[in-house]
Amino acid sequence: MRATGILKRNYGELLLALAQNWSVRAFWYDWRKDVDIAAADLRAKLAAWTDDSTPVHLVAHSMGGLVAR
Repeated sequence: MRATGILKRNYGELLLALAQNWSVRAFWYDWRKDVDIAAADLRAKLAAWTDDSTPVHLVAHSMGGLVAR
């Protein structure tokens, strides 16, 4: 199993609003899998999206905060 996207109806407006001032990337994960797996996937995405000198700001909700941590 794997997640195929975000709930655009719920998060679409937030992403658009944040994108007016920031470079925004959405990261979705399968909440049924272990948090460590999602964290490793996030780490890999961040490495692909940025370099070591790029500051990163994460906005997370609920279990996403655990993944980000």
